[in-house]
Amino acid sequence: MNPSTAAAVAIVDALVDAGVREIVLCPGSRSAPIAYAVRSAERAGRLRLHVRVDERSAGFLALGLGKRTGVPAVVVTTSGTAVANLHPAVLEAHHARVPLIVLSADRPAELRGSGANQTTTQPGIFAGALRAEADLAPLSWPDSAPDTMPIATTVEGRLVRQDMEPVVDTDDEWARDQGAARLRSSVAALVNAAGGTALSFPGVGAGPVHLNIQFREPLVPDVEDSALAVVGVDDAMTPNALPTVPTPPRESSHSTYVETWLSAQSGATSAYGWFGSASDGFDDGQGGRDAVPALVLPERTLVIMGDLPRVGQAEVALGWAARHRLPVVAEPFGPHPRGGVVQHGVLALGDQEFVDAHEPDCVVIVGRPTLSRPVSALVRRPRMRRVIIESGLDWSVPERESERVPSSVLTDLSARGDSRATRPVDRDWAGAWFERGAEIEASLVVEPPQWPSGAAIARTLGAALPAGALLFVGSSNAPRDLDIALGPRAQTLDIVASRGLAGIDGCVSTAVGLALAEPERPAYALMGDLTFLHDANGLLIGPTEPRPNLTVVVVNDDGGGIFHVLEPGSPERAADFERLFGTPTGTDLAALCAAHGIRHSQVHTAEAFAKTVAAQPSGISVVEIDADRSSRRADAAELRTR
Repeated sequence: MNPSTAAAVAIVDALVDAGVREIVLCPGSRSAPIAYAVRSAERAGRLRLHVRVDERSAGFLALGLGKRTGVPAVVVTTSGTAVANLHPAVLEAHHARVPLIVLSADRPAELRGSGANQTTTQPGIFAGALRAEADLAPLSWPDSAPDTMPIATTVEGRLVRQDMEPVVDTDDEWARDQGAARLRSSVAALVNAAGGTALSFPGVGAGPVHLNIQFREPLVPDVEDSALAVVGVDDAMTPNALPTVPTPPRESSHSTYVETWLSAQSGATSAYGWFGSASDGFDDGQGGRDAVPALVLPERTLVIMGDLPRVGQAEVALGWAARHRLPVVAEPFGPHPRGGVVQHGVLALGDQEFVDAHEPDCVVIVGRPTLSRPVSALVRRPRMRRVIIESGLDWSVPERESERVPSSVLTDLSARGDSRATRPVDRDWAGAWFERGAEIEASLVVEPPQWPSGAAIARTLGAALPAGALLFVGSSNAPRDLDIALGPRAQTLDIVASRGLAGIDGCVSTAVGLALAEPERPAYALMGDLTFLHDANGLLIGPTEPRPNLTVVVVNDDGGGIFHVLEPGSPERAADFERLFGTPTGTDLAALCAAHGIRHSQVHTAEAFAKTVAAQPSGISVVEIDADRSSRRADAAELRTR
């Protein structure tokens, strides 16, 4: 086995041993050793391989695969600009705390700065966005130039360790094993860092890591190499088969996630929780319980819940609020149905007269709110106490002092009960918030938003989706429409979005990744036409690749509808609006879908739309709804009067 093949096999083995089950591969010459090793592992049923020709889409596919499971997926690229194309996905993973492993192939370090094709300085290319990174020199066999293997590991952009280790330069089998062992050790450390669970990187949450591996020629396995020999068809893994991998519980009850943590052994960490260590107030493994910090709150306390990075966090937060009888204004992300949440809370917050009369003395903020100005205005009120529950996301309330408390306060009640379950609460004040939300919902029932406004589409979609549906929401208007208009549901639904940087990058690919990660669930996506077009290459899925069952709803208002409700959309700025912000494209989405072999349909009524999305997705299909973005500003103003 030649050195590059040996290194690639050791790396892929280490990834699988560390729990990785999903690898997204982009074609390339320098990355060929990894490609062959991954394909061999797929044939053995050890992982699932996804091949993509666009690195940017590939990065977001890997992000989507890891977003729900908490298990990092790997995206593999060749050298040069291929690596740079992953930057948007790496940044989203960093800010949203999604585990992600970038494995980039590289030419040997001596070629950096030499002008060699597709050669640049890849170590540090994602500076400031990584949990850890390693730049590994090639393994060397006899007759190769003597070399060393630098292992540079950084955390959050800070160099924490750099070792110069001798590379194997002998035909001794033991020495070769030692070289592979060093590779395995580095890979295992990086996987742990991506998941935020590595003991060697205390306090670092989940996020992206970067393994840059230098390969020398030959880049393909030796012909006589039996280790990567093709196996028979009967032994091959079917494209949609999903290897066994730990997955979070699917039940909607928050107690499931609490009990998962409480059953952990002393010193362990939960792969799907957000609680830094068992000493934060959980079961000590001996039936005891450490002290949980008390959080004393005033009678008029309102909970604001934004987007949360891990499955189960929203359930824990909502359960805590319910036990303390605190009203919650929540963004639409997370599980539904959910008790204790003020219906259409963003519209209630937009009612200035109501908020002035029912201003909280304290707001407890869980997750990072990203959608609405009324929420931002509330938390910036000068006399209000602000408590931020640590959830792994870095953010603050600008120009306002805030208390930051550990997330362990959310488990202050055990299953056996606790005296802290009772606390003073202003029932009339809390009831007023729920009553205001109910009034808004009643008005939307009597006078629904006019079809096909964004609010009408969101409301119809939320009511029509089947039980157990998983809905990915793009950026810009789609999540805001749901935030405003989504009605109460009796059936289960999970809403997911990429709110780390809240960009329009990679939304189609992220939705594909989510659908592939949870194939047993009916999967949907909601986005605007620009978001859809920005990642149209997410539809480039080869005929031999795993394909999801996913229905993508595209609200086509031919341009940037969100700008109509922002400052550039004001009537006095109309002269330059279309050219600079409206940006119509006139793209024929049906023709685009046909070019990719994707089913396309266009619906014109709410009834037809509801019937279409109520059906179980089969393969990828796109449902297009034509909308008029020029009415967005007026529609938003009308909803604020509810």
